[in-house]
Amino acid sequence: MSHTCIIVNPKAGKKIFINIYLPLVLSVFDEHGISYQIEYTKKPGYATEITKKYLDKVDFFTIFGGDGTIKEVIAGMPENPKPIGIIPFGTVNVLALDLGIPFDPIRAATTIVYGLKKYIDVGFINLQPFVLMASIGIDAEAVHNVNLNVKKFFGKVAYITSAIKSIFIYKPHRIKVEILDQHIVDSGYIAIISNSRFYAGKFTIDENTKVDDGILNLFLFKRNSILDTFRLFMGVLTKSHSKMKDIAFYTGKKILISSGKKVKVQVDGDKASYPPLDISIKPSFLPVFVSEERFVMPEMTKKYMKRFFKKLIKERKSYQV
Repeated sequence: MSHTCIIVNPKAGKKIFINIYLPLVLSVFDEHGISYQIEYTKKPGYATEITKKYLDKVDFFTIFGGDGTIKEVIAGMPENPKPIGIIPFGTVNVLALDLGIPFDPIRAATTIVYGLKKYIDVGFINLQPFVLMASIGIDAEAVHNVNLNVKKFFGKVAYITSAIKSIFIYKPHRIKVEILDQHIVDSGYIAIISNSRFYAGKFTIDENTKVDDGILNLFLFKRNSILDTFRLFMGVLTKSHSKMKDIAFYTGKKILISSGKKVKVQVDGDKASYPPLDISIKPSFLPVFVSEERFVMPEMTKKYMKRFFKKLIKERKSYQV
């Protein structure tokens, strides 16, 4: 019998959905003989503490949250990580989008049950892991300026509004980029180092980015005016930024970033420390349960939903007696 620790981030989504989704996931695990321990995060970094606590006690971890929670779980497994299963429940869930993990909680749980594993790369920035991207410049400024109340109720809209606002208040500073394994040195005002092809949802910065190719993709923007920055923002939204002449695309495995000023940094949608930054990648480091189409059966969701609501009605009747 497999045993898992289910790490739930109650702040990743609305509580009403936790109360519905979690019992559905548990019913799938019960049906297939998977035992579990449920732990709730209480503060930033708490998922890392939970992971360290259960690392030698479970066969895999189930993450009921978003990309930030995934990053924290990886931080608790610096060497020989256990497989992770993802029940998408965050603001954006970019990694789930990239890996094709179903957003239906029952189909996501079924993906974990059947155990089809994909080994993905993990980036490290100053020894801290990331699975999606790290960025420096106005993009990171927008993350730092996000209104948490807006994010709670409107999700990724909070990032878009913060990005538009940041364009007009941000003071850009030049950053230096060194790609050691490619012997490349360049500079600009916005740098995005990607491990995943998706960015802030289904937007893409570099179409060639893959989460399992063993390399990082670096995007560098070399202009600093408000008009140029807004032009870049619109280019990303309309998928036309790759044609712009004032950008550069690079790939590498070992990247150093520095700046003469304190430039804000974000990693997987969370605030991070200022440069200098030492960025590297561990190829095929993390096993993740992913979907195989033959296991995705439309009637499965209906079956478990029916069982869930039948149980719920029975419990309510018992309370009334």
